[in-house]
Amino acid sequence: RQSVMALRRLLSLMACATLVAATISEQPYAPSDKVKLYHTYSWEPFYLTLLNRVIPVAAIGVAFFLIFTAWSCGRCCKCCRADSVDDVNPVLRKVLVATIVLLTLACIGILIYGLVADSQQSKAISDIPELLDNVIVYTNTSVRFASNIVKSATAATTAATAIISSSACSVATAQYFNCSYVQEIVNDANSISTYSNDVINYLEDIVPKLQSWRNSLASLLGNANDYRHTIVVTVLAVLFVVIVVQGLIALANRFLPPAKQPRKICVCIPLTILISILIVVFILLLWALAGLLLGASTYTADFCIDPIANTIKAASISNDIILYYLKCAMNSSMVNPLQTYLNGIDTGSSFATKYVNLVNQSFVNCSRANVTACNATVGSYVNQVAGNVSSIIATFGSYNDNAGLVGQLSCGEVNGLLQATLNVVCGDLFLSLAATFEVLIVFACFLVIVECARRKMPVRRDHDARSSVAPGVIYGYDPSSGMHHHPSRGSADSNLPLVVVAPGSDAPPAYGSMYGADRKESVSV
Repeated sequence: RQSVMALRRLLSLMACATLVAATISEQPYAPSDKVKLYHTYSWEPFYLTLLNRVIPVAAIGVAFFLIFTAWSCGRCCKCCRADSVDDVNPVLRKVLVATIVLLTLACIGILIYGLVADSQQSKAISDIPELLDNVIVYTNTSVRFASNIVKSATAATTAATAIISSSACSVATAQYFNCSYVQEIVNDANSISTYSNDVINYLEDIVPKLQSWRNSLASLLGNANDYRHTIVVTVLAVLFVVIVVQGLIALANRFLPPAKQPRKICVCIPLTILISILIVVFILLLWALAGLLLGASTYTADFCIDPIANTIKAASISNDIILYYLKCAMNSSMVNPLQTYLNGIDTGSSFATKYVNLVNQSFVNCSRANVTACNATVGSYVNQVAGNVSSIIATFGSYNDNAGLVGQLSCGEVNGLLQATLNVVCGDLFLSLAATFEVLIVFACFLVIVECARRKMPVRRDHDARSSVAPGVIYGYDPSSGMHHHPSRGSADSNLPLVVVAPGSDAPPAYGSMYGADRKESVSV
């Protein structure tokens, strides 16, 4: 249960990441065919996945474990041992040899595929913490944009206040220089600062949540990826070696002379027995592990069928701004909670620009009238006000081109980053996870097939060395060596009993099967 909860928590945290590096695709996420293939039920509850995916696969492993254990007991039991294994049909014998050779070679390709999938999975997992790191950076960038607007508005207010405090705004110059325009600029700048500070407060309220998610995710992952990588690579390597060694042992017992067969070499006998035991244990463990990976893949696919809804449900998200950016691409009628404040900044900037133009014109008129109060100092203040208002407009950006703060907080930009995150979690990570399961299930099938072929493969015995004899030829039989000697090769001994290879026969009859073990007699052709 703790593992299931950890997996749920991991998926929800990964989906909460809404920013990604530029190298990751920001194309709109859509469930792939493989996600649909692995998908079964709604994301919750997990016990449905356990009952329908994990347990059946594990049960197959238990069944194979019991079958091979019973088979091994039968082969070890003298009364159950059968000699028919040496009388395998020649066609079946060739099929067994070809099966072992082809599966052994196929293991190389499967191993490479598994290692590539493991590498992709490692990269996807390592990318996930960066997603939240980047979303924090992105949010802080938006805060910096809003802060710059506040700074510019404050500077404009300071310069405008200096103008109001100067002699240019005295009663004597009122007919030349209209200070009410300057006051309007002060009011607009203060309004801009207020709305910008509201945006900052909302964004800064989100940052701790993002930081908390990021820290939780980092804590949950920790060194898990390193351990996962080590386990996967070790399992793949061990399976590859075991299957290849089992295949080589079977082929060696089939084709090498009896004295050189692994089953006859003292050094290889313990290894052969050990590998045979490990095979049975590996079959059980491998199918169980494959079942767990199938469960994880299915659970992830169920999540990725509707990741937005599952993320909101799993993470209990109630923040209006986060909910907006999660759903805005799917519902264009939604209104950004920050839109009121953005509109306030936009309106204040428009009015400030209008009054800056009026102040500039008023100052020009005052200067042309040679009013002493409209001196260079006041002119510099007017220029400072105009420059800061221009800076506000540039930093705020435009709704038409999604530049500046407006662009930072637009649905298209933020939701595009969310799509990139989903492409990592439900694309790269899921596909590599599913590929690892497929590799393990293929190795599990290979292991079963190779073990069956090895056990059914006939070994080369003494009569195999005599399989190339010709019918109708008289052979001398040596009971001490168990060999039939061809007289034409000078190996016949006049003291050895003679037997005849009957036409249509593959090999001389075993001595003692037709004649008494102690008889020495000649049989005429």
